[in-house]
Order: sequence, then C-alpha cells, then structure tokens
Amino acid sequence: MNFLGVSGNVQFFDQIELDCERKGTFSVRQYMNLALNKGDKGWEDSTSFTTADGFATIVEWKNISWPDGTFTYFGTGSGFPNPPNQPGSPTEYFGGGYGFD
Repeated sequence: MNFLGVSGNVQFFDQIELDCERKGTFSVRQYMNLALNKGDKGWEDSTSFTTADGFATIVEWKNISWPDGTFTYFGTGSGFPNPPNQPGSPTEYFGGGYGFD
C-alpha cells in the first residue's frame, strides 16, 4: 500500500524491519515562533532530507535551538553519514558539529 501523507509519499512493506518507510523529499523543521495571526511563520527549516541524496542537499543545516538557550548543529556537510550512525548516538555530518551533550 502507498499513499500521499502530509510530508510525502508513505509506503508500507511486508518486512517487519521496514514497517513504515517514507520515500521522497522532506523538510526537517522546528517550531520556533508563536504564530498569532494567519500567515505568521511559526516553523523554521533546520535542513532537508531526500531518500535519494540524504540530508542538507536542498536546505543547508541550521542550528536547532533548545528551550534552555543551547544549540545543536549537525555540521557542514550533506548526504548520508559514512559510516552510518548507530541508534542512540548522534551523527556529525562532515565536521563542524556541536551541542550533542
């Protein structure tokens, strides 16, 4: 089965490890500004992701801001991490990353 979801095409597979895989182009966004009026921009792009090319190939990395005033920045590169990151450990993309503590 496959259908168009809010953030792109959604496909379901019979393999348990691929329970729900999204394919396409997505924005990684963070809600940064309280949108009080129609047309206000509340969401800010942090980066982009495509299943073909990986992260930051359309929108470059930007800081992710946290409520305590700290920032996380994943780095200056794009694509897929090499080697792939492991679950539970942050990935720094090609250097320049900070704020993973």
